[in-house]
Amino acid sequence: MDAVYIFKKDHSPLPLAGLYSEWTNPETHGKLLTFSIVTTTGNELLSKIHNNPKLKEARMPVILHEELADHWLAKLEGEKDKKLIQELIQEYPQEELEAYTVGKLRGKEYLGNVPEISEPVKYAELEF
Repeated sequence: MDAVYIFKKDHSPLPLAGLYSEWTNPETHGKLLTFSIVTTTGNELLSKIHNNPKLKEARMPVILHEELADHWLAKLEGEKDKKLIQELIQEYPQEELEAYTVGKLRGKEYLGNVPEISEPVKYAELEF
């Protein structure tokens, strides 16, 4: 699949739920930082984009509603907090999102890190 630009219709930021971990190698004492975007079941729009045939269902990143994003970052104090976090892991409403294909993000055709990279590019075989 070619690159896809996904954004909120109101053009506000897309806060994604993520997890990170820091591990210290006991032998070398070197640190390794890892990061992962949390995913959930894909809504109809994102299911067209992230539809790995090896998975039972399409996935999408967990997009946090802006007013709830700070809850994701809060320290968990008990079962009530864990339940709140679990409730945040859900499909984001597709009617609040838009997506379109953009130019290649690697290879000879890659424009580089410039604003024009997010301009729409139509591909006959792909339509949203």
